[in-house]
Amino acid sequence: MNRKEIDHIIQTGRLPYNSDFWWDYIMGTTILTMIFWGIGMLTLLKLGFTNDLMIPLLIIIIGLISIKFYFDHKVQVIQTGLNKEENIELICKTLNKLNWKHKKYANTVDLEYEKYILKWTNITLIPLDKKIIYSFQYHSTSRTGRFPFFIGIRTYLKRKFEKKLHTTKVTDAQPYF
Repeated sequence: MNRKEIDHIIQTGRLPYNSDFWWDYIMGTTILTMIFWGIGMLTLLKLGFTNDLMIPLLIIIIGLISIKFYFDHKVQVIQTGLNKEENIELICKTLNKLNWKHKKYANTVDLEYEKYILKWTNITLIPLDKKIIYSFQYHSTSRTGRFPFFIGIRTYLKRKFEKKLHTTKVTDAQPYF
C-alpha cells in the first residue's frame, strides 16, 4: 500500500476503490440478488402473495446489498496511545500469537495469505501514532464477484485479532490499554 492510499484512508476513513471493485461489486450484487430474490419470491408465492411484489422485492434486495457494499469499505480504529514503532511491534506480536504470517513495512503490516480461512479476506493493518487502523474485507478468489458477507468468516477473524491485540503487551511492563 502506497502513501497516497494510506493518506486517503486516514482522511476518509474508507479503503480506496481499486480497479477490481466494480467487477466484484456488479458480479457479487448480481449473484446475491438472484439468490435472495429467488428465495424471497418462492417464499412469497408459497405464502399466497401474487407476482406484483417481484419488482419491489428486487429493488429492496439490490438496495440492501448496495448499502452493505458501501459500508464494507469503512475502516476501524483502535486508540492505543503508543507511537508508530510500538504499534508496529504490537501488531507483529499479535500476528505471531495468532500464527498468521506477515511482513513488516514502514507504513503497514501485510499478511501473507494461506490456503485456508485467511484466503477469503483482505486484511489491512496500518499502524500510526496513538492508533491502529484496520479492515477485514472479503475478496473474490475466482473473479466471480465479491460478497459483502459470507457466513461470518470475516467477523470471526476480526474478533480473534481484536481479542489477541487487547491481550498483547508491547513490553512486559506496559499494556497498551
